[in-house]
Amino acid sequence: MDNAENEPLIENGVHLPEDQRRRPLSKDYSAYIRWPARFCRSARHSIPKSYTNILFVFVPLGIVSAMLAWASGAVFILNLLAILSLAKQLSFTVAKLSVRLRHLLGGVLKAIFGNGVLIIVSIMALRDNQIRIAQFSMLGSILANALLVVGCCFLAGGIRHEESIFNPSFASTASSMMTVASASLVIPAALFTTQCKPDSSCGDGITVLSRCMSVIMLVLFAVYLNFRLNSHSGQFEAAHQWDDRQEEDEQSSLLFVDIVVLVACILLTAASAFFLIGTIDSISQSPYFNKRFIGFVLLPLVAEGPERIEAVTAAYNNNMDRALDFAIGRSMQIALFATPFLVLLGWAMRISEPMTLHFQSFETIAFFLSVLLVNDLIGDGKSNYLEGAMCLATYAIIALAFQFLPQ
Repeated sequence: MDNAENEPLIENGVHLPEDQRRRPLSKDYSAYIRWPARFCRSARHSIPKSYTNILFVFVPLGIVSAMLAWASGAVFILNLLAILSLAKQLSFTVAKLSVRLRHLLGGVLKAIFGNGVLIIVSIMALRDNQIRIAQFSMLGSILANALLVVGCCFLAGGIRHEESIFNPSFASTASSMMTVASASLVIPAALFTTQCKPDSSCGDGITVLSRCMSVIMLVLFAVYLNFRLNSHSGQFEAAHQWDDRQEEDEQSSLLFVDIVVLVACILLTAASAFFLIGTIDSISQSPYFNKRFIGFVLLPLVAEGPERIEAVTAAYNNNMDRALDFAIGRSMQIALFATPFLVLLGWAMRISEPMTLHFQSFETIAFFLSVLLVNDLIGDGKSNYLEGAMCLATYAIIALAFQFLPQ
């Protein structure tokens, strides 16, 4: 006879309902089955639905190619494609985590890891003493976002709509912050050009100045985050909705899984960047494929390529606030956070050649003129396709001029 049938229906003179009757003790293994299944479902929601997913195959291929000492060109290309796929995954995961954290903490997370791939690649460049690669990556990403992406957004929005309107408060704040960022590069270059003689040893002064300015810029960036995400968040309400598409997936994934995916992306990106940087000296011997082209064009385009396409798509759908929040916002993050962070990190790493804010004169002038142009175009809170063409033409001229600079 079944044990359940032997259970008393009355206990202490009280009739027990069905759900309160004692059952024989038995070990419940269902939890051990549900957890792996839930983990797998959560992991599936942690992977973006993107065309870049097909590039995940290059992550192990890039690592294997470096371990087996394949040709430098093959190792470089495979790891470059691996970084492209990891950039999309890292961006997607950071966006999901920022939605969970909400408001200030989420904004801080996006500010730190929003340019995670570019920062990781630059850290590997510093570790390999490739200071110019790190500088070119920072400058190239700023110009690509401020000119190339803004130009494409204005052009895409202007083709479909006669005129696009965006948040004037964001435009005004962005213009001011980019002006301060340009000053951080102009001042060291101006000091070096006007005060330092060829036989003088003022390099140490430039290094100390760069480190002090980096601390100031990081403090200013923290103040900006509090201004945007806390005290004056209402002025940036439209821009805060950039990751609304993550809301529906928030309940479908585990926080633990998202954190694991984030850590895995960081480690894999670091490995791919390490192997990629190791091949730069070998493949940069060609005059048409030098370090300047790699740092200024290739690395910035790969590090944020998928997100830039999303920004242009948002502009085409007449959501210029979202588009400019990415383009101008990322430029500010790189200029006010990523670059100063690398300067201080290089100091902590005690690399032989210090990372400074002193860029070459042409690079500084190109950056300053780009900031002036973008500030002038976004100042009125409106855009059209002609302004987009102006930004694209300026970026093309600067990129072309970089190819004619002496090594």
